[in-house]
Amino acid sequence: MDGTDYIVKKKTEKAMPQEQSQIRERQKTNLREPRRYKVIIHNDDFTTMEFVVMILKEVFFLSEENAQALMLQVHHSDKAVVGIYTYDIALSKAQKATKMARENGFPLRLTVEPEDNWALCRSSNRQKEHHAPYRMRMSAVRATGTSL
Repeated sequence: MDGTDYIVKKKTEKAMPQEQSQIRERQKTNLREPRRYKVIIHNDDFTTMEFVVMILKEVFFLSEENAQALMLQVHHSDKAVVGIYTYDIALSKAQKATKMARENGFPLRLTVEPEDNWALCRSSNRQKEHHAPYRMRMSAVRATGTSL
């Protein structure tokens, strides 16, 4: 670069004012709670009731009593909602339970579907009550440093 280029460049640059403004612009963020998905367990004629209870306890962290009640509900009505979660968690739990069933030779089927009343649930206090057990488990997981 010769001296003439430097001079031309210097002349065309303009100094930026160094004033600080006290006014901050607020940006509107349109954050929403993630959509919820329900994990549905389906009845079949081959998976044992004991195995279903074990899956409900180990994968979905249900108590013995709740697992027994849900297993009977599935047995009598062909399917039941095991839990309602965000998409990633619902899919992960369904896949984990299906993998455990296949490893034990059972054709247990779990599906993940969008929650029907998501908009209604989102706008009411019922949502907080509905998802409280999940939040309690997650806070316990954070406190102990373990993972699901």
